[in-house]
Amino acid sequence: MKTYYRSAIFVASFLTVVASDIDAARAADLSGPSTRGPAPAPVIKPYEFTVFAYGWAAGLKGNVASLPPLPAVNIDLGFDKVIKNFEGGIMGAAELRFGRILFDADIMYTRIGGAVNPRGPFFDRVSLKTTSFIGTALAGYRLVDDPSYTLDVMAGVRGYSLSTKVTTSSRVPALNLVGRETESWVDPMIGAKARINLTRSFYVTSWALIGGFDAGSKLSWDVFGGVGYSFNDQMSAVIGYRAMGIDYARNGYVYDVVQKGPMTAFVFRF
Repeated sequence: MKTYYRSAIFVASFLTVVASDIDAARAADLSGPSTRGPAPAPVIKPYEFTVFAYGWAAGLKGNVASLPPLPAVNIDLGFDKVIKNFEGGIMGAAELRFGRILFDADIMYTRIGGAVNPRGPFFDRVSLKTTSFIGTALAGYRLVDDPSYTLDVMAGVRGYSLSTKVTTSSRVPALNLVGRETESWVDPMIGAKARINLTRSFYVTSWALIGGFDAGSKLSWDVFGGVGYSFNDQMSAVIGYRAMGIDYARNGYVYDVVQKGPMTAFVFRF
């Protein structure tokens, strides 16, 4: 009987030691360094692609001449009248970024028609119809890449193709005219853009471009400032104000106009 008890005590002690070793091994596996090797590194995308779908309710103000040798017609259309006379258009932009290197593209195609307010003794009424295509291609470098703000510098070209039709009405029969003109040219452009993250969701963004320098236009410029809200890492919305100026004159054709008005955009990142 004593031998039986001794054997039972020995077996119980052995099982207790084995159980303790198993528990210790489990605890070490949970709290200590893994014996399965390091966890895989997070996947970092080599690029970021962003698409901007925007609408710009831009008014027109300036001088347009397509009936030489008659003087230029002064136009002043607020964005409310432009919307009323808007006949169609496509607007969008995209950016492809590899690290600090980026490439930007912007396309605007619009058709606007309507009566303008003539000044001077020549005309009683002037109707203007413009079809414009403006395409921009820029390459840039991110000077500052901080979680709270970014700053990019850019350079490239902006191409214009403007078709203008001016119809005049006057008490002088000889001044009842119709003029059509289409001009195309390319401007060199330089500029910068910035973004400041105010919170996890809200941010401010802006850009400024200038160009022409008599290579195409005498001077062209484009500025924007707005506030954005990020719904998530892939989608955000922006609302702001944009102004763009074009001062072009060649062979009697004049297009010296400033477009400005509110702009909204939806931004998608991939």
